[in-house]
Amino acid sequence: MAFVKLNGQPVSFKASWYHAQNVGLSHNTVTGMSMDQNGFLWVGTIDGLNRFDGKGVKIYRHDATDSTSISNSFIHGILADDDGSLWIGTRDGGINKFDPVTESFQHFKYSEENKNSIPNAPLNLFFKDNTGTYWASVGEESYGVFDSQTGTYQKAEIREVDTGRQVSSPNTVVMFNDGSMIGASFTGLFYVSAEEVKAFREDSQKEIIETEQIDLSSFGALPNLNRLLVDKTGNIWFSGDSEALLKVDKSALSESVNKSIESGTSIELSDKQFIESGDYLIYGAGDLGICAKNILTDNDFCQQIWVNGELFSPTKLYKDPKGGIWAASWGKVL
Repeated sequence: MAFVKLNGQPVSFKASWYHAQNVGLSHNTVTGMSMDQNGFLWVGTIDGLNRFDGKGVKIYRHDATDSTSISNSFIHGILADDDGSLWIGTRDGGINKFDPVTESFQHFKYSEENKNSIPNAPLNLFFKDNTGTYWASVGEESYGVFDSQTGTYQKAEIREVDTGRQVSSPNTVVMFNDGSMIGASFTGLFYVSAEEVKAFREDSQKEIIETEQIDLSSFGALPNLNRLLVDKTGNIWFSGDSEALLKVDKSALSESVNKSIESGTSIELSDKQFIESGDYLIYGAGDLGICAKNILTDNDFCQQIWVNGELFSPTKLYKDPKGGIWAASWGKVL
């Protein structure tokens, strides 16, 4: 894990390093990060949840003998909630709610007896919208609303309104002030109108979310899309497993999508993947290092980062509430 400082124009980077060897991180493969109200950085890995205080970590792993331990040690995502609690998504153990006072975990998992439980599949996305509604994306074909009081999950299929084709559930989303959203998934980018979002949120019997597919045919075959941002000029930036940063110009978008973008963003989860700083878009670009793209000129500046003679290949970025930028890689360091 690297704490990154931005210096000067064009952007340059200075980093401090944290990993299993120097701070005791549970694993060097980081899957997610979130800072809580107390300033603790919570770091998810493929083998445990870590609470980092700037000097060392406290590790939380599944313990089969302790019913209050986290349900699964493979962490998929972390949401720091307004009340101080944490929501933890896992690969094989559903959703966990962590109480920082008792340091115990409440589990919301798949149950054969409850058809409205979380599906038995990896949790890809969990977030809270500006109405206080929790959304969950589970596996490749399930997206819906999670009731934090009852632990029930109202799931739906996502389908294109014109063709009826099923769309994969999102890996990340951007929500707008008018209530609409854009999602990025295995099958591309899709737009859900504010009316459709509201109808699904309010109708517990609704089982289909209708979407408008955003045309990406000019880009050819695309891998799994998992990063998404709408910049201050109204253009959409996205990328997938290839790490190439691609742009959909607002002139190529429908009137309804542009109208939503003009309303402004309310939720932008890809603050944990892309970071907008002035006229630059900061992103992790694998072996190219950390890159800054000028959104006005499309020019890139990239800086490779080396750790003890090894190339650090950042794949995830997170901007904490204090303005700090954290970078993580697969199997190296944080």
